[in-house]
Amino acid sequence: MLDFDGRIRWIDTLGIIPSRCIERVDDVHGDRTLFHGCYDWHSSVHGHWALFRMDLTGSGRYHDVVNQVSKRFTEEKISAVIDELEQATQFEMPYGRAWLLRLVIEYEKWVQVNHAPLPGNWRRLGDHAAESLRAYYLGEGHRRIPDILSNQYSNDSFSIVQLFDYFRHRMDGRSLLPSKTTLPNTSWTATSTSTQRRTKTPVRSCRPSGAGSTS
Repeated sequence: MLDFDGRIRWIDTLGIIPSRCIERVDDVHGDRTLFHGCYDWHSSVHGHWALFRMDLTGSGRYHDVVNQVSKRFTEEKISAVIDELEQATQFEMPYGRAWLLRLVIEYEKWVQVNHAPLPGNWRRLGDHAAESLRAYYLGEGHRRIPDILSNQYSNDSFSIVQLFDYFRHRMDGRSLLPSKTTLPNTSWTATSTSTQRRTKTPVRSCRPSGAGSTS
């Protein structure tokens, strides 16, 4: 983990910011059950993640605030979020749902460290988001070609990584795939670094010819 002078202070300073907005009702997603107040839905999801991440990696000075935030995750509200995602199958697809998987993983870590109760339908929320993303990429009758070059929310790199991490976190990711599904042998299928070294597969740069480096 990156270490530098003032790291903990910056984690606390920046991590606490979302606590000021997640209870608000914004004009865009104010009618949503749980994730609102931060301009858009996925920013609220991201904000919740940032708070739990801050409490796990920062000084812990805002633990009481984060503990209060955790009480937002009631089974009733989680069920409502699942219903919202089921009714609008393309809502926040794929970027926002990928952030939801990141939040599910982080909150489970926080719960474990703090010996807090995990809502009974919490994993159903994560599994539903993961299954919807799986269907988005590997649905019946189609295989979506991932967009890894766009710099917009439609870029699939982030979403695919989060989906892989969620499967690894659950350690039973294959159970979310239909029994007859065969993962395509494409460049975005996860392979270990050691395997890549053994096969010596050439890596082709995605940078346009003549493009300069970016910071």
